[in-house]
Amino acid sequence: MRSPDAPRMARSNTPGTAASSSSSGSSCPRRDRLAYVANTTIGPLRAHRASSAGLVVHRTSRASSSGSEPRLHDATAGPECPTARHASTVCVSSSSVGTTIPTSPRGNIRNAAAAAVIVLPDPVDDTTCPRRPRAGTTPSAGTESQAVSTIGVGIIGGSQGGWASISHIPALNALPDCELRAVSTSRLESAQAAAKEFGVQGAYDHHADLLAHPGVDVVVVAVKVPYHRELISVAIAANKTVYAEWPLALNLTEATELTQRAEAAGVRTVIGLQGRYHPGLRYARQMIEEGRIGRVIGTTMVASGMVWGPQTTKNHTYWFDNNQGATLLTAAALHAVDALNVTLGEFEHLSANLVVGRKEVTVTDDGGKVVPVTAPDQIALIGTLEGGAAASVFYRGGVSRGDNFRWEINGTDGDIVVTAPWGNLQVTDLTVEAGFGEDTTVAPVEVPAEYTRDIPEALSGPSKNVAALYTNLARDLRDGTRTVPDFTYAHRRHQLLEAVEQSSAERVSKPSR
Repeated sequence: MRSPDAPRMARSNTPGTAASSSSSGSSCPRRDRLAYVANTTIGPLRAHRASSAGLVVHRTSRASSSGSEPRLHDATAGPECPTARHASTVCVSSSSVGTTIPTSPRGNIRNAAAAAVIVLPDPVDDTTCPRRPRAGTTPSAGTESQAVSTIGVGIIGGSQGGWASISHIPALNALPDCELRAVSTSRLESAQAAAKEFGVQGAYDHHADLLAHPGVDVVVVAVKVPYHRELISVAIAANKTVYAEWPLALNLTEATELTQRAEAAGVRTVIGLQGRYHPGLRYARQMIEEGRIGRVIGTTMVASGMVWGPQTTKNHTYWFDNNQGATLLTAAALHAVDALNVTLGEFEHLSANLVVGRKEVTVTDDGGKVVPVTAPDQIALIGTLEGGAAASVFYRGGVSRGDNFRWEINGTDGDIVVTAPWGNLQVTDLTVEAGFGEDTTVAPVEVPAEYTRDIPEALSGPSKNVAALYTNLARDLRDGTRTVPDFTYAHRRHQLLEAVEQSSAERVSKPSR
């Protein structure tokens, strides 16, 4: 059964007839850059047995069919085209001759009046191919698009009660530089309900429709990790800025593919590692950089995952499956380790131990059904940071009767202690304490107002750090800077996960007596 946030797969195809069009398009200098032509009406289409490298049909705004230029669509033509399974965006290459472009039962492309045919001829030297400027940038001479002052956001996985509804949507509603313009879910009823609750006009039951929305500049992928690869790929192909929730992908191989695909397409990317923007952590980092605690010589972090305990519900059993990508290691622990690395520096080397402590979990809303646990729920890391400080991290599944989050940073002249009632650092409120010089204890420190200026006062909980990330993204898009964590950064975090798993697998037995 598909999860509420799972994407709908390809719609059914009905063969069409041969294409006919009198329009002609310009070609683009790079093999993976698509030229385009606009058509007022597009009838039934079938792949040509021609020498062209590809044919793409992409829905744009209805304004495109009335004479104005359609939005440029970037994609890679060919059988590996990530959008090839969707009716609204179809890639057909010369190696897949005879493939039928999806049509309606009546033989027409769906929403034909809002479509554009995009043809990629053999590569030629043509420097006239226009590009749609990114949000917040100034278009070059001769392009049809204009810079936008407000960033339009569309969320794939915007169901009521989902992660996006308690983090992204409150943040977007509170920020002047961003606007939520579309949501998509797997069912039209849930999409319409979400749109009504959040005051959004664009409500879709298929992500392809959201990608075709002319007002969406940034596409947020907030669904289960197994669907990331497909959805991120089509968002990249649609020439959108892509904001992917962490983890980026199921594994390092997929993360590498997505990172390379985004780089090749030249699209902006964002990864949802927002813990670094917590005001308390930013101030702690500033105190360290100013030398308030001297040279950092060691750090210890002990925390609880809050979930991954002895009980769960049907909707969350996937958390306990090591193949689903949302484990204690990849989620709660990695968010915390990322904050540690941002604050103190990367690991130079590390050792790890991953243990499945609880072998099974009880599903409380399924008659007490018991399911096996394959994801480690006891995580121990120890290593040395770039500056030479010793570091240890321990994350346990479930909830502790003691402290659920405690992080000490020890220097030659002082200590910083960060605590919280909740072990998921990226979503909880933190208390920062410090002691310097002759102090014998630590005491709470007041975080200066400058560290909260990018977070609207009305926000609370998970939306606060997400809002800070959006604020910095908007600034990046406006100023042409690159400060927010992107897919390249996410790829390095996936490399860290790979190193942790490899280290744990290479266990060294104790010497025999």
